[in-house]
Amino acid sequence: MTGNPVPGTPPSESQTPANLAGEPVPAVVSPSGNNHPPAHVPVDGKASSPTPPAAVPAESALKTPEKKEKIQHIPSRTVTELKELFKLLSDETRLRILLYLTQQKEMHVRALCDHLGQSQPAVSHHLALLRVAKLIEPRREGKHNFYRIRPERFQELLGLVFSAMPDSEGQIRFEDYTLNYDPKEQVL
Repeated sequence: MTGNPVPGTPPSESQTPANLAGEPVPAVVSPSGNNHPPAHVPVDGKASSPTPPAAVPAESALKTPEKKEKIQHIPSRTVTELKELFKLLSDETRLRILLYLTQQKEMHVRALCDHLGQSQPAVSHHLALLRVAKLIEPRREGKHNFYRIRPERFQELLGLVFSAMPDSEGQIRFEDYTLNYDPKEQVL
């Protein structure tokens, strides 16, 4: 076969492959524009099963295999806890509540409603989810509930994240920066 025709145009007689009997074999134009006989048409005139095209090794397969690093096993409990945390933090309202609470020592539910622009029942629902996850804790004063962040729970969760990183030595490296974790012992 000589030359490649324009994709979508039939090949000329001189470009059409023939079987052993000299009869032309219909060509198929692939999406890439290459002509090739269909897999079900025998090229040699004998009935045979379709032969898949020869695999061309990928460029990466030609490279020398690199040493594989040992992957550290992460306990299922750790994965489950982190999954639940990230699922909880994926909600914009709950994330905003936590960000507001980091700016204040504690906040009243009504103040959170005003900042969020949401109703008291909606905000209370989000606060309940954060409370069950032990990320915040309430303080009741008469009929009013105030909420604050529980820093010890965040320290515990950060410890989980860093413990899941193999050989992290308290660091998680990203392309442009490094996240360091250095837990301090609490003085009671």
